[in-house]
Amino acid sequence: MPVISQWGRYVTDLISNTKELFKIRFLRNVLLVAVIGSLSISLVERFVIYPMFSSYLVSITEDDARRIARHLALDVDVESGALTVDSIPESFLYASDLLLETFGLRKLKIFSPAGETLFSTDSEDMGVINEKAYFHQSVAKGSIYTVVVQKEEMTAEDQVATADVVETYVPLMNPNGDFAGAFEIYLDITERWSALKDLMFWSALGMTMAIAMILLVLFIALTRAARITVERQKEQIKLQLAADVMANAEEGIIVTDADRRIESVNRAFFELTGYSAEEVIGKNPNFLHSGRHSKQFFISMWESIDRLGLWQGEIWNRRKDGEVFPEWLTITSIKNEKGEVANYVGMFLDISHFKVKESQLESLAYRDALTGLPNRLLVKDRLEQNLAMAKRGQSKSAVFFMDLDGFKAVNDSFGHHVGDILLQEVARRFKACIREEDTLGRLGGDEFIVCIRTIEGIREIKLIAKRLIDALAGDDLIIEGQPCSVSVSIGISIYPDDGEDAGTLIHCADLAMYAAKDSGKKRYCIYEPAMEEEASDIGSHDVDE
Repeated sequence: MPVISQWGRYVTDLISNTKELFKIRFLRNVLLVAVIGSLSISLVERFVIYPMFSSYLVSITEDDARRIARHLALDVDVESGALTVDSIPESFLYASDLLLETFGLRKLKIFSPAGETLFSTDSEDMGVINEKAYFHQSVAKGSIYTVVVQKEEMTAEDQVATADVVETYVPLMNPNGDFAGAFEIYLDITERWSALKDLMFWSALGMTMAIAMILLVLFIALTRAARITVERQKEQIKLQLAADVMANAEEGIIVTDADRRIESVNRAFFELTGYSAEEVIGKNPNFLHSGRHSKQFFISMWESIDRLGLWQGEIWNRRKDGEVFPEWLTITSIKNEKGEVANYVGMFLDISHFKVKESQLESLAYRDALTGLPNRLLVKDRLEQNLAMAKRGQSKSAVFFMDLDGFKAVNDSFGHHVGDILLQEVARRFKACIREEDTLGRLGGDEFIVCIRTIEGIREIKLIAKRLIDALAGDDLIIEGQPCSVSVSIGISIYPDDGEDAGTLIHCADLAMYAAKDSGKKRYCIYEPAMEEEASDIGSHDVDE
């Protein structure tokens, strides 16, 4: 009983003292702020920090999807209207794993306007119809639709996600502005999501510590002094948050004064350039220049910053070790209360990996998969460049259209494997017959084309034609132990005599090639206008001429 009575008096005194403490306005306010502060930490993290960084993550991932879609759209035929199965290039069908690896995708789909899956890197999705409202009400009207799906959650197509992904639908519009179909791009954001959670944790922790500091100031200062300190502390919180974001950002960040002298850089700047803060503080950032951009480029850049307060674009800079690298740079001007520029902030990302992906995509789009030679698209582009140069220099250029004689017999006798190796060997031999500035391409099957940049006259044309024919002469074409007897028939057209555009010159050279075949094969024939009316009335030339 005495013990119980003693505890009863202790509790009574505690309650009484607590009531007395609450009569002191300052302490009551402090305790109220402490309760509100504790509750605000979770609310700020949930409704401020998380949406802010989540929105940023979606934004940069959606930008990645746009860039990937623009590259992929180069290979998809939307000229004829709506996408069909025939619009999908064979390179997608036979190199789907390479597409995923090249762009770091989780999955890729291509839809028709009606929502039918025309192509998917997951074969089980082929032919499935997307009947979701977002596809027909948003994507089909030309809008990008993006959703973040965490692991084990349901995707927009009601499938369980096996990783953290951003699922983006990018519409494709035909030249008439009508909806032709859409890409569905799954980008794996597991690593970015993990980094985002870490950043949110440290941001919340920083805010918690800042609030604790505010409470401490409130306990030890007078009411008026405490209010002043709180205002200052709020500014410190903003600066600390900015410092935390800057320190943990993946982008390199440079802050300069109004005279463009560096005041601070972050850790990512050191990792991307190799320069420490001590080496660059007080310097103008122009020591990073690669030398690839003209003086006018930088004049235009700073004019944009002075006029708009912002410049954004691709630029090449130089690391400390001398390596030149591409980066995506954003420069923003920061103004003070008087409207005067106080600082410039530059943020940049190393985009070298995107350049590698662009190169790989170009190889898929513009190179023959078997021989590595330029395909029809790249040949036409190179030929148009040759014609532009010839026009400016008032010189002549030539096109050699070549078709192998006897190739079908090799395929039928020894199989396609031997035929493929033979085509590679023929390409190697033809390549050795022309100059470095000239272009050798494969149009498909056993058809090759040579674009000669400049020629002096008919004599030079005959010498080149003879070298190409002689490259396949003799009995040294042994493939996989099998003797392969092939020759080449060549048709030749000349700029500007036979035409002034790429399509006409290729057409004329093609006619001349058929004339060479009709004249006995293993020959070359120079185009004549009469070939348009009567293919047999041609001037053919024997190799020994």
